[in-house]
Parts: sequence; C-alpha cells; structure tokens
Amino acid sequence: AAIAKAPRAKAEYEACFVGRFHPQKGLPALLDCWRQIQAVFPGARLAIIGWEAPSVIKKLTMRISDLGLDGVVDLLGFLDGEKKWAVMKASKLLLFPSIHESFGITALEALASGTPVVAYDLPIFRKTFGSALVTVPINDVEAFSEAVVDLLGSPRACQRLAQGGKVVAKRYDWKIVADRAWRDLSTRFPAR
Repeated sequence: AAIAKAPRAKAEYEACFVGRFHPQKGLPALLDCWRQIQAVFPGARLAIIGWEAPSVIKKLTMRISDLGLDGVVDLLGFLDGEKKWAVMKASKLLLFPSIHESFGITALEALASGTPVVAYDLPIFRKTFGSALVTVPINDVEAFSEAVVDLLGSPRACQRLAQGGKVVAKRYDWKIVADRAWRDLSTRFPAR
C-alpha cells in the first residue's frame, strides 16, 4: 500500500496490461489495439505483466512480431507486490480488455495507484467502479483503441480519472471492507 501513496513516477509506458494470458482476458484484441495506437503514437510502449506456459508465450511473441510490435511491447513476465505496482505507476493507463470478470482486482489496484483504466463495459464494472473506468462495448477493438488514443492525448482527462479512481478505490480499503462485513454479520446474527 505504501507504493500507492508514493509520488507518481514519470511514465515509462503509455500503458500496461496485468493478467493471465487466458482468452477471456482479451490479450489478442489488446495487441490489435496496440497496433492501431502505433499509427497515432508511434513508439508508444506497452508493458505486459503475466505468465503462461512456454508454448503460449511463444505464440504471443510471434503475434507481437507479426503485428510489427517488436520493441514497443515488453513481456515482463510474472510480477507481484512492489514490482507490479511500480510498473502500474510508471504507466499512463492500465488496459483491461477482459470479456468476463467476477470483480476486477487488477482494475482496483490500478485505480488505487492513480492509473486510469480502459476496459470493456462489463456489468460488474458498472456495479463495482461506476464511472471510474473508461469503458467501451465488449469486443469493440476500434472503440477501445479510440478511448486509449483520447486518453493518451489528454493529460487532464487522465488526471481527472486518476483522482476519481483513487476515491473509488478507497471504498475497498481493507479496514472499510472488514468493518462493513462485521456490521453485516452483526445484523444477521445479533448477540444474544
């Protein structure tokens, strides 16, 4: 949590992705999006944090090369704790193209670190994060790319989203969540 409060580093990456390399996480669509981003922001860098079987990594590396993204997409492997936070904070955006999520802890971590999030418009995100995320229709790579371009071109919008995201993230502070759970349990099972 200490890293979330640290001053924001100069952005090393325009965006990052954190997650499994499972099809539901949307990584292939993200690479297509990043190719489109290159047309507007040549040399824009994307960090990919995650790990999978070597055969999947090989296919992903080939796809990156096929799209001409060598040198602008960094596969950083599995990172957690301070190392993951450092990359999030050194990124202008977190790209979260999942087509299914049950909560979105990665999005919450990004919001807590002051990193704006672009994601597909999943019902759980509306319920959990409200308007703290920039969302686009599911599987709409064009709209996803446009949202990323708009944010990369608007530092003020990013700053506004970062501030709003931190407010939303505070609702999920461990103490607040624990107190809420305790109140709920106390109401359901009052002491006798």
